[in-house]
Amino acid sequence: MSLQSQATLCIMAAMSEEAFQQFSAQLFAYLNERFDGLDKKLSGEITNVRDEVRQNQVALDHLVGRFDRLEGEYHVMNHQLTAHDAWIERAAERLKLRYDRSA
Repeated sequence: MSLQSQATLCIMAAMSEEAFQQFSAQLFAYLNERFDGLDKKLSGEITNVRDEVRQNQVALDHLVGRFDRLEGEYHVMNHQLTAHDAWIERAAERLKLRYDRSA
């Protein structure tokens, strides 16, 4: 048993029952107050974290939506470019012009 534990036992043994009850009540009130304060503080922190997560989800949803639209536009533009390229190639054949696709 540590020295601190022995000292605590000695103090408790020297206390009267009434003094021990008073000490216990004060200790309980103190600990209760401390835990209530921690609970309120942590509750506020948790609320702040939840709000930040919600804001990040909204921002991420917005970015994903923009990416989806841009991806759709890219596919449409790619299809249009391919169609234009094919049209230019056919027109060059009819006009008897040399068409270099890589240029």
